[in-house]
Amino acid sequence: PEDWSKINDEDLNWHAKVRGCSKEEFKKKLQEAPSLKIVWQDFVGWVKKYNPGVSKWTGPYQVGQNNIFFDNLIIERLCEQFDTKTLFCPKMIFDTKLMHQWWLESIPEVTSYSMDFIRNFLGIDSTNSHTANKDIIDTATIFVRYMKLFRNTAKNVKFKGSFLNNKENNE
Repeated sequence: PEDWSKINDEDLNWHAKVRGCSKEEFKKKLQEAPSLKIVWQDFVGWVKKYNPGVSKWTGPYQVGQNNIFFDNLIIERLCEQFDTKTLFCPKMIFDTKLMHQWWLESIPEVTSYSMDFIRNFLGIDSTNSHTANKDIIDTATIFVRYMKLFRNTAKNVKFKGSFLNNKENNE
């Protein structure tokens, strides 16, 4: 953090617990970490490796868990703070949290769409959860599974002309 006054004990305790260390140990790790500017520059460089052109329209599609309502707000703030042009293609954003809602909303035992709940529900090991590598791999695994499900389901649905002469769907 650039401003420690904005960091509260509750957040520090939560992150320390997830990492299996004390609040003081976690705070020390944060103090030893590279600056936000360096981390942001590394992230921007990594994302740009996947942009074959120089335009935002050729940028990579964004996939994440709750990225539309959480991560994107942080990315937009940091883009503005560090004068960074758009990193991801703005026409395609995939959010697995929304995908959970599409597919799981009618299942009574699904009481949350949080990554912790979804990992447990789907049978994904939660060891090292809430670390970038683990969360990214789990989100990618879930996203690929959903895409395969969409593709296999779409083959069996007649979309073309499905609203023609169908009073029920036109009302």
